[in-house]
Amino acid sequence: MFDVIIIGAGSAGLSAAWHAKQNKLKSLVISKGVFLGEGLYGIDFSKIAGDVEKGEVVSLDKNIVSFSVETKSGEQYYAKAVIIASGCLNLEGNSAFDRVTLKDSFGKIFVDANLQSNVPGIFAAGDVAVTLAKGQASAILEGGKAALSLDKILKNGDN
Repeated sequence: MFDVIIIGAGSAGLSAAWHAKQNKLKSLVISKGVFLGEGLYGIDFSKIAGDVEKGEVVSLDKNIVSFSVETKSGEQYYAKAVIIASGCLNLEGNSAFDRVTLKDSFGKIFVDANLQSNVPGIFAAGDVAVTLAKGQASAILEGGKAALSLDKILKNGDN
């Protein structure tokens, strides 16, 4: 089981993955647009993140003690927490997150000041989240903040 599954490998996902690795969290990055060894600006994810998987997430479910994420290929992964950093374009027609998160009328996920959604253990960062600031720099900051917030929760057992 992973400590965190990060869905998306753009600015927010890359930042979240880096911060998770720095805090020694066992992480998995799942992205439909990134091939193993490639990342934003050609950065090799394997050097800055945990495991990397190419695939499209089709379901995210909360279980009793963990979250399960299923990809289009049928792979199933489990984690203590999830960071959704899939960007705004991935929300259109993707109902993978509909059952577990509250969204606004534009399909963006509501988050608190720590970027946690209405479901403890699910965080959202970047264009997928309802926050005031937008853009690449904001996404990088939000990805890191989400990873640091969940690290604190995992270490304190507040999940």
